[in-house]
Amino acid sequence: MVSVSGDRALALPVSLALLAIVFSILAGVASAEESSEEPLQVGITHELPEDGPVEPGLYGFRAMVPDTSGSGVCLRWFFDGLEVTRGEDLEAYLSPGNHTILLEAFDGSNTSWSTINVTVAPVRQTRSSTDIFLYLSLGSAAIVAVALLSFVFYVVFDLIRSSGVMTEVEETGKGPTGKIAGEGLSCDICLRPVTGEGRNIECRCGALFHGSCGKREGVCPECGREIMV
Repeated sequence: MVSVSGDRALALPVSLALLAIVFSILAGVASAEESSEEPLQVGITHELPEDGPVEPGLYGFRAMVPDTSGSGVCLRWFFDGLEVTRGEDLEAYLSPGNHTILLEAFDGSNTSWSTINVTVAPVRQTRSSTDIFLYLSLGSAAIVAVALLSFVFYVVFDLIRSSGVMTEVEETGKGPTGKIAGEGLSCDICLRPVTGEGRNIECRCGALFHGSCGKREGVCPECGREIMV
């Protein structure tokens, strides 16, 4: 009887030890299975051009995340370091310069990120046909304006010239009023005879002068016009 009860007393701690070993093995297996699960994979699809520069504008982005946990994945979008929205989709206006778009995915136990770096080209200045036509019109108008101003200046200058004594009587010719030097005519300034020798000047009013007298007086004594010698 004593030996039987001793065996039973020994069997109890042995059984507890075996149970502890079994639980340890099961926990290790579960941990190994949990650690063998694939990490959360996250990606981004976008509307950016594959070739060539990225022009400024509004572009769309979509998250690619498999729902492996069955409880959903929390998605957060960051644009240039600032959180802008949550969900599967993002719309962002890309201005000229460098930009960073980051997607954060969290499924309750794992967190993963995906990043896109975008360089947007500066805006190119293009001239439309309307702008070119406008510039040509302005240039043509400027040329016409300069031509008109030149014509007006010429006319005004000619009027100013014609207001004074402009016509020189040639030694053997006639003035504008038909007077002929040397035919008993006298200078209307010095009253001496006007001969065909030397330089003689006739005013439009008909007054006749020696060239030297006209230069000395400067004004016609008959009409008051300026004598230009």
